[in-house]
Amino acid sequence: MTAPARIGVALCALATVAAAPSPALGAGGVRITAKPGLKPSFSTGVSDYVSKCGSEKPLQLSVDAPPGDTVSVDGAPSKPGRFTASVALKAGQSTELRVRSSGRKTTHHVRCLPTDFPTWKFERPGQPRAQWYLFAPSSSHGGGPYTYHVILMNGRGVPVWWRRAEPSPFNGLLLANGDIAWTRWYGDPFGMRDSSAWEFHRLDGTLVRTLQTAGSPTDTHDMQPLPNGNFLLITYRLRKGVNLAPYGESGTGGVFDSEIQELTPSGSVVWTWNSKDHIKPSESTTRSARFRPDGRSGYDVFHLNSVSLDGKGGLVISARHTDSLYRIERPSGKITWKLGGTHRPESLKVAGDPMSPTLGQQHDARVMPDGTITVYDNRSHISPPRGVRFKVDASAHRATWLEQVTEPKVHSSGAEGSARIIAGGNWVVSWGSSNVISEFTPSNRLVWRLRFEHDVTNYRATPIPAGRLRATALRHAMELQFPRH
Repeated sequence: MTAPARIGVALCALATVAAAPSPALGAGGVRITAKPGLKPSFSTGVSDYVSKCGSEKPLQLSVDAPPGDTVSVDGAPSKPGRFTASVALKAGQSTELRVRSSGRKTTHHVRCLPTDFPTWKFERPGQPRAQWYLFAPSSSHGGGPYTYHVILMNGRGVPVWWRRAEPSPFNGLLLANGDIAWTRWYGDPFGMRDSSAWEFHRLDGTLVRTLQTAGSPTDTHDMQPLPNGNFLLITYRLRKGVNLAPYGESGTGGVFDSEIQELTPSGSVVWTWNSKDHIKPSESTTRSARFRPDGRSGYDVFHLNSVSLDGKGGLVISARHTDSLYRIERPSGKITWKLGGTHRPESLKVAGDPMSPTLGQQHDARVMPDGTITVYDNRSHISPPRGVRFKVDASAHRATWLEQVTEPKVHSSGAEGSARIIAGGNWVVSWGSSNVISEFTPSNRLVWRLRFEHDVTNYRATPIPAGRLRATALRHAMELQFPRH
């Protein structure tokens, strides 16, 4: 893809006023400020910016270019000195600044934020390893758990791409072909509505397909593409008339069992695994009563929240309400080991873990290329959360603690969350049920931190390494979503 072409002065409604006052010139080059302000502040080393401009707030730029330096705003001729420029933009649209300073030419992009875009604070005390961070935050602000945006943010805390959708996006995932998938978010604890689905979109917003589980609503927690082109999705099946005594309750009632379905791209089911066939009631450590919108109710006794391929023909899954991870052999569905939670014959002995118990209502178990396993350990009602990594030796029935990171800004994590290790060893963690996403070195040194404002939290953050997505492609996709004319 190519970068968007500059738009002519007449077509862009650009007005320029010469000899405007501006702040004193900073040492060593061009200075640019704006109303509404730029985020981050202008620097010739930064390419992308956002501003709370829009239809009711034209972008007012104040330029200060010393002798020998020039600035072009929105395709207008380059000029030196002090001047202002007003650019009429709508939410999502952008303008381009071309700067020549100290003999060096740079191009900068300023894009207007929607009025309902989540607000945030950002700090970068070190050098992040991720190039992009993909997330779809949620909020109780404004009458519902919605922000309506899936977002790609760069290492400088600037959203370069986003997509607004209703129902609100949740749990964004970058696919191998560069498309982005997300699930529909209704504020439910898991998929409870027949309209729940995973949506696959190109960067320009075009809908490629939707996927739904068969027989019960599609869950929001996870979706995994398979090498054969199929997909693993999760659903919760309501089983009625269950004797609740083994679960610590009296009488009979409904139980929500967790199920994994392998679906073809057309939605045909080719393999299933259900927790009721493999997990004993005694393994459930938490029982939450859940009520579907249609009034049907049951106890959430397993709460499957992640599925990861292990590269050996099996799956590693996380079950929040058993405080444990399991490895499932495919296609038999047999459990070959268990990490954490209550004891069963396949349980692993844990070595070296400084925390006890090992896991508490965890999320996002992932198998690394070297076979080690990372997990976001919420430690709900126990202690502050952590991102933690284990090495599993199944033949010795042993899991060895390798490392962990914690976040001093987060003291508890009742739900949600993710923890991923990227090339170079850094951790990127979305600290569930909090407003913080951060990146740490293996020694737990902070290099990147994002904090949402106004009751906004985030379920999962996916770090994207350099080379997977080009900034030019993201900008071009935004121009297709928000054309100037």
